[in-house]
Amino acid sequence: MPRSPSSSHTPSPVVSRKKMSLQSVLQKGKALLTPSGSSDSVNQLNGFIFPKVDPAIDGEDCDHDCETCEVELPKGWKINHDEKLYGQVNGWATHMLVATGKTDWVKHVSDEKGSVMQAVRDCKVEPDNGKLMLSASNIPLPSHPSDSDSPAHTPTTILLLPAFTFIDNVTPASVPELIKHRISPAPTTTTPLTIPASQETPPPSQRLRHLKINIPHPPSTPFTTRPCPP
Repeated sequence: MPRSPSSSHTPSPVVSRKKMSLQSVLQKGKALLTPSGSSDSVNQLNGFIFPKVDPAIDGEDCDHDCETCEVELPKGWKINHDEKLYGQVNGWATHMLVATGKTDWVKHVSDEKGSVMQAVRDCKVEPDNGKLMLSASNIPLPSHPSDSDSPAHTPTTILLLPAFTFIDNVTPASVPELIKHRISPAPTTTTPLTIPASQETPPPSQRLRHLKINIPHPPSTPFTTRPCPP
């Protein structure tokens, strides 16, 4: 039985046209993005990636150094100096880093139950020399044994900045005394640094070792202090 003419027809030419059209686009794109030695090709490429400035819309083109240019803001341009920037950190006077021996804590370190951080948050005594910033640290805990198993009486160490001083034997129960006698008299971020007049000005690399800060001598407390090594 003879085949029907419809069963032996050639593939639809639509597919061929689509294939040719795609190849044509790819070839044109390749030719456009592959600069040749002619200036026309380079100008065409530059115009494709970097559109030429239209003086009527963008103003006069500037292709030279701008050291002598005077920048003028558009009329009506205003800068908001009152709104707080995102991620802004409020100023602080002193910074307490509490040794915990850990590398991870709860979201708010002051929520660590039985910790010095929690005692600082709940303490009714506040520093009289400005805001105190509180942070937990992975500084190792003291190795000496404690006389009490109660977390409120387990001593730890804090690093007080900008005094760069370690304070040992700090417990949650002794936080009010710590704030009153150690943190309040300590230097702050605005305390002037003075160099003894009898000494010559040392080089910048050793200048911090010669700085002298007058700190009132605190009364007798259970704490021991030691300088933070450079």
